[in-house]
Amino acid sequence: MTMRRTTILGIATLLTFIASAVTTTTYAATTKPQLVINIVAGTLRADDLNRYSNNFCGGGLRRLMDNGVVCTNSVHDYLFTTTPAALATFATGAQPSVHGITNDFWWSYVDSSKVWLIKDDKYQSVPYSTGSDNYSPSRLSAHTIGDMLIAQSPKSKLYTVAVDAISAIVLNGKAGMAFWAETNQTHWTTSSYYAESLPQ
Repeated sequence: MTMRRTTILGIATLLTFIASAVTTTTYAATTKPQLVINIVAGTLRADDLNRYSNNFCGGGLRRLMDNGVVCTNSVHDYLFTTTPAALATFATGAQPSVHGITNDFWWSYVDSSKVWLIKDDKYQSVPYSTGSDNYSPSRLSAHTIGDMLIAQSPKSKLYTVAVDAISAIVLNGKAGMAFWAETNQTHWTTSSYYAESLPQ
């Protein structure tokens, strides 16, 4: 049950920028935010924000807590969750029955083979990134917040950075670019789905 009752810091961060752009003045309501930063801390509990608040400086988490929206009782509307399912629900706003993500792998009912969420042999790690696996978001069936942002405003830029490939790809979606740490040599890498090479 503790997995159901988690603080999703990313929601607080996102709502901070949205709330400041929407609720302050009439002028601000018509102004689009120039920067939205979405931070997800997967194991951060609601009471941890208060427990460690004396250690926060004036900016950063302190600023988000004092001036943003903090959700202290966020729940998933389904019984069992895994990290990929929770991230997909957060990133898409949809339930697992809609976004299609229940775990990082599942068994195919057609041939009983193991199907990996992000594994995709059509793509490979970009050259010189020391990446060692073939990943893409092709099995995601719902649009993420980032996907919708790019669809609404094609000039927008979307970058997702995470320690692992599943978190980066599921939070990012199909638009923009996702980067993650390569486990072999701890370099940053991405998939040829997103880019031909790493940015300079």
